[in-house]
Amino acid sequence: MEAWESVTVDVAMAGLLAVSGAQCIFLQKFLGAAKWKAGLFFLLQAAGYSLTVFWDGWGRFPYLLRAAAHHLVFLWLVLLLFRGSRGRRLLAASLLLAAYVLGGPFWESLFCLLLLLGIHAAAPEPGLVLGAWGGCLAAGLGLALTALGILGLCRFGSCCLDGEEERPGSWYVLLAVPLLGFSGVADVAGWGASHGILVRSGGWLDIYYDQLLSYGGMCILTALAMAAAGFYLRGMVQMEREQQKSRRYQAQLAVYRMLEEQHRQSESLRHDMKNHILALTGLWEGQEWERLGEYLGQLTQAGGLGSGQEATGNRVVDTLLCQKGQTAREEGISWECCVNLPSECRIREMDWCILLGNLMDNAIRACSQLAEKERRFICLKGGRVKGCFLLEVENSVAEGRSQPDGVMRQAEGAGKHPDGAKHQAEDVGRKHLGGGRQHEGDGKGEVYGIGLRNVQDLVERYNGILRTERRDGVFAASVLLPLELVEPAQDMKPAV
Repeated sequence: MEAWESVTVDVAMAGLLAVSGAQCIFLQKFLGAAKWKAGLFFLLQAAGYSLTVFWDGWGRFPYLLRAAAHHLVFLWLVLLLFRGSRGRRLLAASLLLAAYVLGGPFWESLFCLLLLLGIHAAAPEPGLVLGAWGGCLAAGLGLALTALGILGLCRFGSCCLDGEEERPGSWYVLLAVPLLGFSGVADVAGWGASHGILVRSGGWLDIYYDQLLSYGGMCILTALAMAAAGFYLRGMVQMEREQQKSRRYQAQLAVYRMLEEQHRQSESLRHDMKNHILALTGLWEGQEWERLGEYLGQLTQAGGLGSGQEATGNRVVDTLLCQKGQTAREEGISWECCVNLPSECRIREMDWCILLGNLMDNAIRACSQLAEKERRFICLKGGRVKGCFLLEVENSVAEGRSQPDGVMRQAEGAGKHPDGAKHQAEDVGRKHLGGGRQHEGDGKGEVYGIGLRNVQDLVERYNGILRTERRDGVFAASVLLPLELVEPAQDMKPAV
């Protein structure tokens, strides 16, 4: 029996080391630190857990005081040894503490419950008590599963800990405080369980059933706390994403209104060009060169002359593409644009700007990363194809790098429009997008980056299809949207 108890203690210590390693991997992934600092964190954590086991055996320190000291030291080590903003480090430490304080007791209580039931089923006897070896074995197995859960958090943690540049420090604190609160509640419950006062039958059942009630109560309590923490984090992340999208949309709206105003001023200037030419001719004939230069400068500044023009059939989109084309040329990117927009359709003007603006921003950013300027190019084509609008964007991209903001899967609408429009887009898509490679998401349409997320939402709203392809240093994105034209399809202005 002594040998068996020694083995179970070793299992428990192995579980503690596994938890320390998983915590170190999580922190290194999302915060980062020098290798020696990460190693020091692992050694100190392992020593701290061993000291905790020693204190449990000695029994001289109060349970809650010991738990509070461990949590404070853990927070201090994370804040001291790892990189990132203070709020981000606090949230990462709070996530790990909640996973350890909630996950460990949950799995340990569950295994103790199963062990008790198994032993009682094999050899029923009154007053059955789970010995120290059973507690150590359950603790070791529970800690091993807790370590696996912490590694699983590496996937969920990106939702909370990535994108630090777009989130204020108070946002991280707002998420961390409830997690610390859940951990405190679990510590109080653990203290109660260690004193045998969590759940008791009141004397009308023997100690075997009291143990079952206590372990079962701890399982239920920690499970509810983990569920509450998960729902809270998910809700806060979703709310913050929607706020980001709203802020980005409002910023784009302000920019597009400014572009429309600039276009209006340019049109007004062209309308008055005859009078300006007469004034310039008078200055030239009078040899008033200085005034002539000032007049020309004022005209250039007022009208934005020399910026080129893209005739798509929509003046706001024309202005947007002119600006994107000018930005591309300044980056040394070859620019080709041929887009025909229908004069009237169910797609809003603002949505055209969101679609084209975000795709162009991604293409320009990808091209600007190429060291060889002669390889930089963007080709934008769009027009009507059998009652749908087909937009194709091709741009050069550096080898070994993915398109900025990530890639998206095929997007289908959520049923807000007639099924006929969606089937029409699918039929046309099978013919015109068949060569593209579909990038599958997680089944929920999730994408990476706010820009392409806005495009994804737009494509879904119109029951459209989006596919991307990356091959031989060229990234291609194709968007197919059902138009449901109000006017005949031939009522479109030609592209320049």
